Amino acid sequence: MMHKLILMILCILFSTSSLAAVDEIELKANFIFRFAQFTTWPPPSNKETLLCVLGSKNMYEELDKFKDRKINGNPVRVIKLSSIKKAVDCHVLFIGAQERINLAMVLPLPILVIGENAEAFEDKAIIVLVTEPNRISFKINRSQANMVGLVMSAQLLKLAKEVR
Repeated sequence: MMHKLILMILCILFSTSSLAAVDEIELKANFIFRFAQFTTWPPPSNKETLLCVLGSKNMYEELDKFKDRKINGNPVRVIKLSSIKKAVDCHVLFIGAQERINLAMVLPLPILVIGENAEAFEDKAIIVLVTEPNRISFKINRSQANMVGLVMSAQLLKLAKEVR
């Protein structure tokens, strides 16, 4: 039942007629939180789900609003990173559009790497948020997710603009 509700919320977010009605950062933060809810990490399970942000103070502040929520039964903690080297314990790593980093350090780890530019998708980010006129969509690199042991729900895969 909860998955159907979340799926319905994602569909509503997709059909938003204007990004002006909803702040773009807020919308992206909601997507990131929902992506985490629709992802399964390999064992062992941590006591908390770490949402990490690299290079976007606004996204950190927006995601921090989810700190009292739970993902897969675990409390959420949001961390602002100063370097990719500190991402090793993250479950989700959001990389701001202005960041130009080498993902090689985190690629073998079970981290849901989310970017917001085309280069991130080519650099093997697992999800890339795409801002289009009047909406935000996303692409999923399923082969990269599988390679690091992450399982993306079928509902999430159906909503993606592109799945590799």
